[in-house]
Amino acid sequence: VVSGFTFGLPSRSPPIHAPRMEWSASGRRRSASHRRLSAALASEPERLTRLMHRLLNPLSAAVLSSGGTIDKYICDAIMAFWGAPRSQPDHARLPCSTALEMVQALELLNSEFRQEGIPSLQIGVGLNTGSMAVGNMGSERRFDYTVMGDSVNLGSRLEGLNKEYG
Repeated sequence: VVSGFTFGLPSRSPPIHAPRMEWSASGRRRSASHRRLSAALASEPERLTRLMHRLLNPLSAAVLSSGGTIDKYICDAIMAFWGAPRSQPDHARLPCSTALEMVQALELLNSEFRQEGIPSLQIGVGLNTGSMAVGNMGSERRFDYTVMGDSVNLGSRLEGLNKEYG
């Protein structure tokens, strides 16, 4: 049994030039927020990159410090899992505490952003625990160590509900 989650940025946010921008989770490559953010910063790719690094660095650190495996970054989302490659008896608790740690890290980051005139960010998380296929998935020429299965899909769908319910 493995636990996994995805975290991402918003779908219902106004353009970047708005005085206040709320970002909630999308975790999808085609999310409206990602298009808006990318469009707003199209002429400033370095700024977009710096912003994403500032956000993803502390959130990734939270995953790694709890023994999680970062599966991949999907645009503005982190996909992670616990319980593989090594068994973790508390694999279901670890993503929950990690999500809370991420919220605390984001509060600190938002404080910095406010001082710099950058809109505050919000995150959303989808958590699920259950049986998942874990291993090298892909083709003979390209593969990734990842998780697959209904439990993974449900976690992703739960994360996607943040678009509707915040």
